[in-house]
Amino acid sequence: MTVNNHVPRAEALARLGVKPATLYAYVSRSQIRSIPSGDNRHRLYNSEDIERLRSRKRGQIKSTARAESSLRWGEPVLNTVISTVSDGRLIYRNRNAFELVQAGAPFEVVTHFLATGLWQDEHRTWPAIAMPAEIQQQFLSAPRSTTSADLSKFLVAQILLLGLRGRGQAELTQGTAISLTPLLLQSVAACFGLLRPRSTLTHRLRHEPLARYVLRAGGAQVTDERAEALNAALVLIADHELTSATFAARIAASTGADLFGCLAAAHCTHAGTLIGQKADRSEQLLRDLLVSGKQPRTAELIRQKGADLFGFNLLLYPKGDPRVRMILDYAEALDSRRRMMAPAFKFLRRMQEEALAEPGIPTALAALGMALGLPRRSGYLLWTLSRTSGWIAHVLEQRTQAFQLRPRAHFVSAS
Repeated sequence: MTVNNHVPRAEALARLGVKPATLYAYVSRSQIRSIPSGDNRHRLYNSEDIERLRSRKRGQIKSTARAESSLRWGEPVLNTVISTVSDGRLIYRNRNAFELVQAGAPFEVVTHFLATGLWQDEHRTWPAIAMPAEIQQQFLSAPRSTTSADLSKFLVAQILLLGLRGRGQAELTQGTAISLTPLLLQSVAACFGLLRPRSTLTHRLRHEPLARYVLRAGGAQVTDERAEALNAALVLIADHELTSATFAARIAASTGADLFGCLAAAHCTHAGTLIGQKADRSEQLLRDLLVSGKQPRTAELIRQKGADLFGFNLLLYPKGDPRVRMILDYAEALDSRRRMMAPAFKFLRRMQEEALAEPGIPTALAALGMALGLPRRSGYLLWTLSRTSGWIAHVLEQRTQAFQLRPRAHFVSAS
């Protein structure tokens, strides 16, 4: 029986003509998507993925079908040296992202490395930059209550404002993208002040690391332990291959747009209901759980609404996202003395053990933001701040490839 375009294991095996071990290999390599069945004892397998593999096996897949499928978690479509996911490992250029975190690499160093390929063995913190007058004025006019949807638009407006007064043209003609990076990231980090009960523009201190600045701007207590946890999350999420938002930034870059326009395109895409708003839903899920303590009701909500709606079960990590595990470990360590979030961590482990859902980045960042004492919706802003680093790197890389990204559409007659 087919359920939401997914079929049981027996039917999947029959269609493919393979043994169970081969089917599981397809799943582990993200070639076939799978979801839990209604009784949570078995898994169901995506019909479209099965048919794509069958066609490829017969050698009959059409070029148009192959091109279209490549845009939906299919075959790679662009060359990049910036990042890749391989066997559950996240690689930044030639370095393991998890090892960078364990070594205490600052987010600023990783940002420079992603953009230039040059590793700074001796870390030099970025000097604080005076906020341009137009940015300070924008903060004064910011809405009192900022939803995540409004926040994303505020960020885009801020980035475009930074591109005024000739900065955008200078970036294109003089190659100032690297020197502009500290200002761009500092400006995004300042937006944590918008999430506080009373909007506050906190100016960055001289040579203050971004992780500590985020905590201070968001009104959270600043300690070495908290700064380490936040820095780790920023490093782990800085880039993730070719996400939809990253692709949008590269498309804009391929047309000759300046860095500010490219980042605006990425931010708008990242804020979509299928990406950015998962952070809000995940945070609300955890907060409701802490208030009610009713885990079965929360689990049933995810079953009814769908795990993906809350950012669970990322296709690239069928066995669970190792970035999430590391971020949740940091969050749980921060909460170990207060134990205020213990029900949330217990619930997430239960979801994994029942094979219902593996938590994703939206859930991990929501938990970390709560453990750090940052305001509501900080998870989304952490995600955006970190990923801005990778978007800058991809814009610069796309420019070196010197071609316009312009795929063709396959016209289907209505008759």
